[in-house]
Amino acid sequence: PAQAQEFTPLRVGQPQQGTLRETDPSLAERGRFRVYRFEATAGQRYILSMRSDDFDSYLSVARQVAGITDVLRSNDDSRGELHARMRWVAPAAGT
Repeated sequence: PAQAQEFTPLRVGQPQQGTLRETDPSLAERGRFRVYRFEATAGQRYILSMRSDDFDSYLSVARQVAGITDVLRSNDDSRGELHARMRWVAPAAGT
């Protein structure tokens, strides 16, 4: 049987560095990606950012609902830059 993918946990206020590898999953229209997880608090405001000097960053906040990925918000370019940044308010508590 296939093993479940493990996601790197994020903690509010603690930056996370990573590297995209050939073994990371890929989307035809966006390329390789990494998935991280964090515990959101209902009504909490978050500022999320992703920077890279090597590629155009694309950032999404999503949740799993019955095995389907539900994208809640995404950002490709913040203020015309190649880095992604967004403000997001969690509509409910969860991962």
